[in-house]
Amino acid sequence: MKTFNGKTAVITGAASGIGEALAHEAANRGMNVVLADIEAPELARVEAALREKDAEVLSQVTDTSSKDAVLALADASFERFGNVHFLMSNAGVTGGPGNAWDISDGEWDWVMDVDFWGVLYGIQAFVPRMLDAGDEGCVMATSSILGLSTGGSSVYNVAKHAVARLMEGLHYDFGEAEAKLQALLLCPGPIATNIVKSARNRPDEAKEASDLSADARGQMFHKWLQTDGMPPTDVADMVFGATERDEFYVLTHPELIEGAFQRRAKGILAKDRRPLPPPPDFLPE
Repeated sequence: MKTFNGKTAVITGAASGIGEALAHEAANRGMNVVLADIEAPELARVEAALREKDAEVLSQVTDTSSKDAVLALADASFERFGNVHFLMSNAGVTGGPGNAWDISDGEWDWVMDVDFWGVLYGIQAFVPRMLDAGDEGCVMATSSILGLSTGGSSVYNVAKHAVARLMEGLHYDFGEAEAKLQALLLCPGPIATNIVKSARNRPDEAKEASDLSADARGQMFHKWLQTDGMPPTDVADMVFGATERDEFYVLTHPELIEGAFQRRAKGILAKDRRPLPPPPDFLPE
């Protein structure tokens, strides 16, 4: 997909961070923009900013953990703009820290529902109609450096691994179907977003879980992201550039991701077939 002007982009998690930057870049390139997020006030703020650029905008409060909500988003998008050319399933939450056996069912459900099922619901709701339209297009999902690496069993890590594998499969599915669609996997490293504070949107059934933003190291990590993390606008540039070049993996920090991926591969291929010791944290001790 090399041209964008006059085409339509749908972005989930569009009210802040990477999603907001993707929305602005889409508008800058002359696209119609569909904004989806669970936070209505911030969604309205982004919509107003895009309208100041004279962009054609549709915004819809959407809980991507709900299949019905994502289907409704697809209905509204196709009804308003006729076709969707660039689906960006970007909504995501971190969840709290903890061992696999300590994390509550509610926490597992919340993070997996948003981070993994939300991506799958997007594929199910949008891709068949995009294929029927026959236009060139792209389907992107946001995983993480932690979706290609090894480490502890947080729900976030598990969900992001699932997203990476789903999107790799989608790449092959498109090839087998001889579709005019490309799959794109965004694997961010440290980005200056509010992802650490995603517990603000935690549902009641997961309220008892530990809050990463209330944890001392979580607070330190959030502060470090704001000062040392990559600006989301740079990530948006990378996504659109990768789309133009027909790439699949979008690696914001290739040096970090290469090291993390090689660490995992060495454990898989080692003689004793055991994972290596956990990788170092982003933060200095």
